[in-house]
Formats: sequence, C-alpha cells, structure tokens
Amino acid sequence: ACADLGRGLAQHPGLLELLVTLEAPTAALLVDVEATGLMVTPSYWFHRHGKHARYKIQALEVAVREAVGRYVALGNAEDVSKAIFDDLEVPVPERVRPRKVKKNGHKIYAVDQKMLMQLEAPAKCPDLFDWIIEHRRLGHVLSKLATIDRHVLQDGLRVHTMFSQT
Repeated sequence: ACADLGRGLAQHPGLLELLVTLEAPTAALLVDVEATGLMVTPSYWFHRHGKHARYKIQALEVAVREAVGRYVALGNAEDVSKAIFDDLEVPVPERVRPRKVKKNGHKIYAVDQKMLMQLEAPAKCPDLFDWIIEHRRLGHVLSKLATIDRHVLQDGLRVHTMFSQT
C-alpha cells in the first residue's frame, strides 16, 4: 500500500500538496468532531418539528376517517388493507397475491408505497394514498426525532456521529 502511494505521488506531484494541505487536516478535524460530538438544542428544535409532525399526523388521520367512514389505524397494514380493498372497494390489480388469507377467507394485501402507487385512487377520495404515504413519512420522522432526542439527552446535548471521508 505504501509503495502504491509512493508511486502515485511520484506520478502526480500535486497530490502530495493536496494530501498535506487538505486531506490530512480534514481527517484530523473529523476525528475531533466525532469524539467531541455536535452540540444541539433539542428543546426548541425537536419540540417544534415534533409538534408540527404530530399535528399533521392527526389531521391526516381525521381526513382518512372521514373518507373511509370509520377510524383506520394507519400504522396497521391489515387495517389499511381492509379500508382500501373492503371499505372503499378499490380493485386489486391483476397478478397481486394476498399477503395473508384469514381462516374466514378474508384476504389481506400488502399496502406498501409501491402497491399504493399501482392502485387507482377511489373517486370519492383521490388523495387517500398520498395521505397514507405522508402519514408513514411523518411517523418515520417522529421516530427519528425520538431516537436522536434520546441520544442527545444521554450525552449532555451532543450528538455523536461517524464521518466517512471519500
């Protein structure tokens, strides 16, 4: 490895200057930042963004409830499947097999983002699938905020990360 480095530097003399003036100092800085951590103020940032995400989630849940005619647990794939294919009678695309078949013969279909994009939105609620996707995205955001908040509080308001210099 050292011989390869030596040959490379001999062939391209400008690389040594780049290594000494940019790469090595940057690597040292990143090591310091990884060890020290980045200071954040979660009380404001996390509270503001978390509150906004929770508000939007509640609004989406109300919109879906009004569209379907009942409460739908949007975090429950089985309930979302029932709402789409049973309550709203959205046709199942050809060649799509149920993820699960209950003893009573009821079919539960996967309702991931790919499947939702294939479906034809019900006429009475053309935005339903966008609402479901947005609800999932916001739930993911809240989950990440909670994880970051937990890590920050453990280390005195600092977030530690690992940088990869490429």
